[in-house]
Amino acid sequence: MLDKITACLITHCRIFGIKALQHTNHLDGAGEAFLKSDSIPVTCPETDGPYLQKHGLSVEKALPPWSKSPYKGGQITAIPAQHGYGWVHHLMANGVGFFIELPTSLRSISAGTQSLLPR
Repeated sequence: MLDKITACLITHCRIFGIKALQHTNHLDGAGEAFLKSDSIPVTCPETDGPYLQKHGLSVEKALPPWSKSPYKGGQITAIPAQHGYGWVHHLMANGVGFFIELPTSLRSISAGTQSLLPR
């Protein structure tokens, strides 16, 4: 099944740019190794792009919040998201959810473990 993977969406994966604090529930060592070994193109928030590239991942798109970009024959929109509420979200990495529109009329929202924020 893994040989069918052609792209990866990462909603967020790091805090303070420190490898030891990487969010392993979004990108663990095995996942990172797989993405590197097969040069799987990654779409992520603009804040994670340089970090992921530094660690050897193939970042295809690092999207700012609310930006739209061509994606797989359709488009993808990065929707800002907050990781938790109250004091905890200040300690966690905020990221994005992704809204994907494809020409097949398929629409998908990927938000990871975050709450999407209204515009």
